[in-house]
Amino acid sequence: MKRLIGYRIRRVERYRQRPLSNDVRLLELRSNIERSSFSVKRRGWLIRSRHAQQRKDNRSEAVTMARRSARRAVLSEESIIRVAIALLDRDGADKLTLRKIASELDAGVASLYWYASGKDQLLAMVSDELIRRTIAKSEELEQHGLLAPDAFSEVSFAEPHSSTSDVAAEALAQIRRLLLCLFEQMIEHRWLALQLMNNGPDQWYALRFWELIGRQIQRLGLHKREELFATNAVVNYASGIGAEASSHTVHKNLDPAETEEDMHAQINEWEQLDPEEFPFVHDIVEEFTEHDDIAEYSYGLELLLGGLERQTWK
Repeated sequence: MKRLIGYRIRRVERYRQRPLSNDVRLLELRSNIERSSFSVKRRGWLIRSRHAQQRKDNRSEAVTMARRSARRAVLSEESIIRVAIALLDRDGADKLTLRKIASELDAGVASLYWYASGKDQLLAMVSDELIRRTIAKSEELEQHGLLAPDAFSEVSFAEPHSSTSDVAAEALAQIRRLLLCLFEQMIEHRWLALQLMNNGPDQWYALRFWELIGRQIQRLGLHKREELFATNAVVNYASGIGAEASSHTVHKNLDPAETEEDMHAQINEWEQLDPEEFPFVHDIVEEFTEHDDIAEYSYGLELLLGGLERQTWK
């Protein structure tokens, strides 16, 4: 048995060592070529796949960078203030939240804290922006030689008295122009007056507005203490009457019919009062049916400026 196995092994070895025919060599060469071709194709496919993935990664990175850039553009201070003003006009200050602003800007709430530490600072920023617009509008009107903005086009203003100097008359005209422009902003943005009363002159443009009024008061020739009192009286009149006008409509989307109904209910209540105890209320109550914020503000302002004008005659 062992001899038979050894014989067969020797025959296989001799068969392997025998010279190959041309056909066999051709088959082996073709097989080697095919294997080499497959290897080259596979290597090319891998390279193309790698390049395609790299291009995809580059496009993804470019899209990400573009989105980040767009988000930075969206989250500018100007866009935040613009959205905040729109929400304040629509909903009022009580309902304003940083979350609402972030939602309108399609951004995260945390990103807003780069610009404002909270709602109070944001309201101060927005108020400053509206005062900046007030000052810019007043300067524009002065350049065009106009006394008041368009909202007061039907209001008549008193001419300077003959005893009033040109310097004082010009100063009073500047004060009137500034206060009328401020009230125009208060009428358009009904929440502004209350914010100015709460913030005071510690914000930049609020302080600048106070400074501009004070400079004109200084031209009237008053004593230092009188200048302080006069400046405070003028600024407080503007914010006080503005707040009163704002209380009529807390925000713009209040139903006018509902507002008129409330006013008529109040008038009816006053009409039921004892005329002997409240003769003035009974005599004047009908005037409230045609109440005009602009006319009331303008009349009170003229009384205030007329008093200051008389102080210059001393």
